[in-house]
Amino acid sequence: MVALWEKYKWILIGSILVFIIGIGTYLSQTIHFQTEITSVSQSNVETLSGTETTFQGFADIKGEVNAPGMYAIESNMRLKDLIDRAGGFTENAAQEHVNLSRIITDEMIIVIPNKQQIDAQDVLSSSVKEGEQSNKVNLNTATKEQLMTIKGIGEKKALLIIEYRKEHGKFKTIEDLGQIKGFSQTFIQTIEPFVRITP
Repeated sequence: MVALWEKYKWILIGSILVFIIGIGTYLSQTIHFQTEITSVSQSNVETLSGTETTFQGFADIKGEVNAPGMYAIESNMRLKDLIDRAGGFTENAAQEHVNLSRIITDEMIIVIPNKQQIDAQDVLSSSVKEGEQSNKVNLNTATKEQLMTIKGIGEKKALLIIEYRKEHGKFKTIEDLGQIKGFSQTFIQTIEPFVRITP
């Protein structure tokens, strides 16, 4: 029996060592694989949470910024970020007319206006409105000849308007024309763009 043990002792010990080494290698590989899965998962979470940005192209910013020019842009980049990158607004920039939340895309051209341009546009717009208003015929002060310049109003209708003013006073709204015989709602809507009601 002892002789048999001596014969196979080293074979048995060797088998046990191989088994232990195999178990150790398997456990090591399993731990390493789990670590890689955790790392990939964390990377995916960071990407989904928006912590990573990607290059999207270039945008050109001009006008009232301290360093106008072409700048590289990233995904989901806002106009505020681009203006900061261009050195910020100048003192003459009309900042209240700039939408800082605007998303910037590739090949976009942004022009930051100055205060003088905005003021000039406001004056021009006001002048156009005043001009349009002054070209309209005032139903409360117009003469027969002036009323007859309105398309669709001849001498008869012009005299009816003047007669209404004498009997009822000044028109308060254009709908008051509906109280005059021959002035239908359709006709009133037709001439409305060409008349005004002022004292």
